[in-house]
Amino acid sequence: MVPNENIQHMGIIWLLQHFRWTWVGLFVVEDKSGEQFLKILESSFSRHGICSAFTKRIPQVARMEELLNHFHYANLISVSFTDYKANINIVYGDPVTILWLITFIGSQYNGTNENKLFGKVWIMTTQIDFALSGISRGLDFQMFHGAISFTIHTKEVTGFREFLQNITPKRTQGDGFLKDFWEQAFDCLLPDPGMPAMDDDTCTGEERLESLPAGLFEMHMTGQGYSIYNAVYVIAHALHAMYSSRSRHRPTVVGSSVDVRPLQAWQLHLFLQGISFNNSVGETMAFDDKWEMGCGFDITNMITFPNKSFQRVKVGRVDTNALDGKVFMINDDIIVWPRCFNEMWMTVSYVQELSIQARIRMLAPPKL
Repeated sequence: MVPNENIQHMGIIWLLQHFRWTWVGLFVVEDKSGEQFLKILESSFSRHGICSAFTKRIPQVARMEELLNHFHYANLISVSFTDYKANINIVYGDPVTILWLITFIGSQYNGTNENKLFGKVWIMTTQIDFALSGISRGLDFQMFHGAISFTIHTKEVTGFREFLQNITPKRTQGDGFLKDFWEQAFDCLLPDPGMPAMDDDTCTGEERLESLPAGLFEMHMTGQGYSIYNAVYVIAHALHAMYSSRSRHRPTVVGSSVDVRPLQAWQLHLFLQGISFNNSVGETMAFDDKWEMGCGFDITNMITFPNKSFQRVKVGRVDTNALDGKVFMINDDIIVWPRCFNEMWMTVSYVQELSIQARIRMLAPPKL
């Protein structure tokens, strides 16, 4: 239900080519997925005239508690920004890895925009979606102001925001997940039914999700939520098709009951393959010949604010199945760049690079 990651790899290349960025730094998690990402991306770099200024592998951290045990790696990362002049950095890793990077690079921020970590454009892979959640409470994303992220495609579903606005603990009795989330999000304790409130830390139950900052909870449907939403309807359509098929091949008997024999997952495969319908926002849901239904990636731009909140604005899309044939689309005019990022400098550097390459070709000895 999610897009093939190879589409993201090509999206990164198209993004770099669009802005003529040919000198980039790479930060990747130190595991098999990170090595695979490097292998694919660096191979694509060589074919499209892009060079990696440096590659830094971030140690894999299983739990947030382990972050403190890796503090010495902060010095290794700071070296990257003093030894290299790359103004474009690509980050690939799981949510905790990205938070590790935020924590330690952010610890070097001195409160001014003159810091060397500012004025750089960060390109984030889709995993950043999970990092920008409740786990990031209290973290400052100022250094990522103007970052460009690849996120799983989503569209706003009618009524979803209103549904969230009406959620309260009282209306979802017995939902253990909501109870835990509510207490963590609002930093309070829900009282036991029938017991009086004992202190000021007790939740009133009248808190509203829309009052939470974006770093803790977002009121729009995320890419993950949209994928789950579509998956539920895909299964519903497949079940309907399967039971409709059974009823057509079964003789009708007056007073007969519905066939409720246990269903095995593999029995749905044939019906899933033939699924094709438009969801509530008008997008077609259908599997291709590789059993994939991913609708590509959205390209979003992060805008941060002094109170540590942020907003993500959709600025483009990567979709190899686009009906209009535009597999890569980006709107330059609405992108908010890092406060110290000088796009003109980047353009001049590109012209200088072309000039240097031309001189090298002129001086090169002829091939025999």
